[in-house]
Amino acid sequence: MTEHEQSGVAASDPDSYSQMLQRGVLPPEYRAIADGIFGQENFTLLVIHVHLLVEKALNAHLKQRGFPEITLGPEGLGFHQKVQAYHELLGANARKPTIFTVLNTLRNNVAHDFWDESDCVRAAFGRFLEGKKFASVLDDMAASPVDSVKFMYVVIGMRLGIIAPFPGPEVGA
Repeated sequence: MTEHEQSGVAASDPDSYSQMLQRGVLPPEYRAIADGIFGQENFTLLVIHVHLLVEKALNAHLKQRGFPEITLGPEGLGFHQKVQAYHELLGANARKPTIFTVLNTLRNNVAHDFWDESDCVRAAFGRFLEGKKFASVLDDMAASPVDSVKFMYVVIGMRLGIIAPFPGPEVGA
C-alpha cells in the first residue's frame, strides 16, 4: 500500500490535497517532485539544501521588488530579515510564526546545536502547529524527519512559485 493510499483520500478528490497537506502527508505528485530534487539526501544535508533554495527564491522576489543587490548578498540581510521583508511586502504579519520560521529554526538547530532529527522537527514544527488538534500530525512528522523537510519545501515552494501547484486547493505558508 502506498503512502497515498494509506492517507485515506483519493487523488481524484479535489479535497484530497488539502486533507493530505493538513495531515503532513505529501500527495504523490509533490512527493515525486521533492524526491526528484533531493533524492536520498540525509536529514542534515536536506535541511541546508532546502534553506539555500528557499533563500535564493526569497532573494529573487525581493530583487524584483526593488531591494538593492547588496542587501541580498552575504553581507546583507539575514534569512530571518528577508522573510520579514517578504511578508511585509505581502501585507502579512511578519511576527507570526510561519513555515519559513520552521525552516529557519530547523536549519539553526541542525547547523548550530546538532540536535537529533526528530527533536529538530518537533521543536521547529511545534511552534507552528501549536494546539492539541495537531499533536498527531506533529508525532507523525517527528517520526519521519526527512519527509517532513520535503513536505516543508513543497509548501514553501508553492508559496514562492518555485513549484507550480497541481489542481486543487491553494496551499499557503
